[in-house]
Amino acid sequence: MKTKPLIVANWKMNLLPSQEADLAKKYAQAFARLAKKVEIIICPTHTGLAGVAEQLRGSALVLGAQDVSGEMVGAFTGEVSAAMLKELGVTHCIVGHSERRQRVHETDEMVNAKTRAVLVEGMIPIVCVGESYEERLNGQKEVMVLQRLTAAMKNVSGERPVVITYEPIWAISPGGPASPAEVEPMVSLIRQTLRDLFPAELVEKNFRIIYGGSVEGDNVKDFLGLDHVEGALVGAASLLTARFTKIIQSASKL
Repeated sequence: MKTKPLIVANWKMNLLPSQEADLAKKYAQAFARLAKKVEIIICPTHTGLAGVAEQLRGSALVLGAQDVSGEMVGAFTGEVSAAMLKELGVTHCIVGHSERRQRVHETDEMVNAKTRAVLVEGMIPIVCVGESYEERLNGQKEVMVLQRLTAAMKNVSGERPVVITYEPIWAISPGGPASPAEVEPMVSLIRQTLRDLFPAELVEKNFRIIYGGSVEGDNVKDFLGLDHVEGALVGAASLLTARFTKIIQSASKL
């Protein structure tokens, strides 16, 4: 039996810290009842974390971060460590999002270091893996997803919770969502790869797979209805109350 759906709101670089705090307050109040049926994680910018943490305190919503350093401490100007995030109340952290892989050229090795740093601090990494349009067109989608997942899990014990997000880069807004028929075999590949890397009992206990890419209230139920898909990573729709509410309401009915 699946656990309750996991919905991750990735606000990206769209709101000022004060706006993030206001939206978090609104969501904490609006989803007080629905959060009993849906696990909701809010990921503001680093500058908004403290304000959002204050608004989520005492609510059922959970604080996440959009990124983290793979280094633990030292002379790394501009970086934010896992320990710093943890002290602010962060429990989950997105790692290896396609925008960071593309725009700031994060490598598989960097994603692995970040994943392990999050785990060392007792937080849960939300590790993103997916393929580009070119890779998919060239018949490399399985190879690239397997490569990125395997690299991200290097030297990970599997003894602590990890969320894997299948995030086909070509499906991210404004590209439009992948179809459930396109997502299902890739999720099955991720599931099987995890079982190849870790004992089956650890995969069942500690790993969850979610989908990310143009998720909306009208399609989230189709993705959550797939075998082994236990949630969704939501970008643009999580910034607008009506759209995000529809997603949470749809997820709560499953």
